[in-house]
Amino acid sequence: MSGKHWKWTLVIQTDEGIFTFNGETLAPANSTEGSILPGIAKDVRNDIRGRNPQIVGYTARPVN
Repeated sequence: MSGKHWKWTLVIQTDEGIFTFNGETLAPANSTEGSILPGIAKDVRNDIRGRNPQIVGYTARPVN
């Protein structure tokens, strides 16, 4: 499968605090920073503690 390799950071705030998640993902070759966010959010959902999660920061960059 051909695709684009991304490194990302997602910062989420809940009623229990602020949590930072870092990771890497392989996405379709035509993916963009915004298009990979839903998949990343789904991946970290089970690791979030607390209620009312809100994304307060997000970066992603393609890796060669």
